Amino acid sequence: MDPANLNGTVQQIINPTAGMCVIKTTADVRAGKTLDVSGYTPTDLTIKEGHVIIEETSTGNLKPLDISSGVYVSLPGAHTYKGVLTADILKAKPMAAITIAGVVNDALAPYEIGSTIKTALGNINFIKD
Repeated sequence: MDPANLNGTVQQIINPTAGMCVIKTTADVRAGKTLDVSGYTPTDLTIKEGHVIIEETSTGNLKPLDISSGVYVSLPGAHTYKGVLTADILKAKPMAAITIAGVVNDALAPYEIGSTIKTALGNINFIKD
């Protein structure tokens, strides 16, 4: 995976619920990762805090779980659930902090997090607050 380009114009992300979805992080992906967004189809400029992150098992690449008709798609083959995005990021600069253990208010997640995902991410306590 290519590294993210740090050059360019400064952009501000405005999200009224920023910092309220991921309530507490007790473990994360060390040093963060640049996400592979090549197969991510939504046209939004940002990927929101609380978005589910998956890992391709053969490469270790981390990706946002894709969306179709406003809901998460099924987990692709040869992938596992990794965690949730800790803060909003720009799709064009997908440098991400990823929570793998902690507390997440899934009432503020950008898309509904189903029971299969919650079970797979057993170190995250999902609450509706």
